[in-house]
Amino acid sequence: MINRFKVNQIMVFTFAALIVSTLVQAEEIKKEAVPPAVIASFEKSYPAATIKSYEREDRGGETCYEIESTEGTIERDIIYSAGVGVLEIEESLDIKQLPERVRKSVEKNHSQGKIFSAEKVTQGKDITYELIVQSGEKKIEMEIDAYGGMISSKKIEHD
Repeated sequence: MINRFKVNQIMVFTFAALIVSTLVQAEEIKKEAVPPAVIASFEKSYPAATIKSYEREDRGGETCYEIESTEGTIERDIIYSAGVGVLEIEESLDIKQLPERVRKSVEKNHSQGKIFSAEKVTQGKDITYELIVQSGEKKIEMEIDAYGGMISSKKIEHD
């Protein structure tokens, strides 16, 4: 007779492995492995940027390329689809450049919090802001839309 507990364990393990394998898988690659059109697009848009790394990712069966760069004090990650173009731009942002609505949302949700770092994330026409807020001894990761609406807020367990 088969032990049902073992069968359930095997099923849970198999299901978990399937989920993990479908998540974004990224690997660092050399410039030569990035399609020339992606490189040309990046260099045209950001001629003064210094490239830190290249990655290849699988997003839902589509191969994408991420270019991580710096330009002065701005850190920028751009994800390109070989067929579509730019999918996402993530840029560090000076806290003073945050829209008033975003700052007010932080004040409303964490009145004693101080914004520690900020990033602007652009996906097509959608813009969100990813913030790290220091509130007392804890750090909180927040995502806020361009209108000041809270998308998510979670405590960072460790640095």
